[in-house]
Amino acid sequence: MDKISGAKLPVMIICALLALSLSGCDAVVDCIDGDGPALDTSGLQPATLNKEYLHTIRASVRNEPFDDRFEYDFAIIGGALPAGISGIESGRSFTLTGTPTELGEFTFRLNVFVDDGQNAFDSGLCFRNEDRNFTLLVNQ
Repeated sequence: MDKISGAKLPVMIICALLALSLSGCDAVVDCIDGDGPALDTSGLQPATLNKEYLHTIRASVRNEPFDDRFEYDFAIIGGALPAGISGIESGRSFTLTGTPTELGEFTFRLNVFVDDGQNAFDSGLCFRNEDRNFTLLVNQ
């Protein structure tokens, strides 16, 4: 090994370690300010039996002005929707639509997963999932 390449090797190692530590710091900052998906916190509008129903739950990424760059995937991970109502995902929205055919109070847990095709350090996210309970009341 000549002197030039031998001298460059420690500099390259230091640069690599510095880059890793900076991306690690960025991940820590992302977690401190809560960068991750958020589901709409407003409640659901009540539905009326045998009447058309439409309500949209929106998702976003906290502290991210360009949250349209993420792909959003929704899933009901617990509970159930009333008969006649289904959920349709489109972009950053999960829409409940249909005509409910049963009365009652229906609680379900909705999960959103966001991804931008980057690895964890490059995505700018501290976490990629959020879920919360929603209750849909179907009245007479």
